[in-house]
Amino acid sequence: MKRLLPLVVPVLLLWYGCTTATDKRYFQLHIPPPSSPSVTSPLPGKVYIPEARVDKIYEGYRLIYRYSPYQMDYYNYEFWIKKPGRMISENIAAYLRERGVFSRVFEKKGDEDPDWIIESEVTAMEEFDQPKAWFAHLAMKIKVIETRSKRTLVTHSFNRMDRLSRRDSRLLPVVLSEILRSEMSKLTALLRKKIAE
Repeated sequence: MKRLLPLVVPVLLLWYGCTTATDKRYFQLHIPPPSSPSVTSPLPGKVYIPEARVDKIYEGYRLIYRYSPYQMDYYNYEFWIKKPGRMISENIAAYLRERGVFSRVFEKKGDEDPDWIIESEVTAMEEFDQPKAWFAHLAMKIKVIETRSKRTLVTHSFNRMDRLSRRDSRLLPVVLSEILRSEMSKLTALLRKKIAE
């Protein structure tokens, strides 16, 4: 029995570690399509959506949470399914496509030249934890550029912290997605107004 003990203990420790390990969870941003078709006509021209630029702090796969402007950390078992820059640009493109904002929306440069480019920059994408409530924090700048003139037609910046309904990190992607949807709605209204001038 004494000879078996050195073999049995590591096996038991390994088994215990495997059975108590936390499962990894993967999340993505998602803006649902509109419940009814758009009644407005598409804006003229084709638009290209390059991948969003993301502050280096936020460009990894792990979800970030913050306690104050001075202290932040990463979740060990909660990950984005794609890098944030890719998720943001894909959701912007899907929003514009599903709502018929432009006649054509694409994310990869091909043979055709775009009439517009929508550039986006993410400066915060995190959970902000306070003693009484947790918040989803998304800060971005979005620019619509006319490709021929290189003129910036519209710039839309926001820095929002929307409360999670309960202290649960699984709600973070849902609230971040809703912030992005709401701000894209504002951008679209600004864009239609500017082009109509």
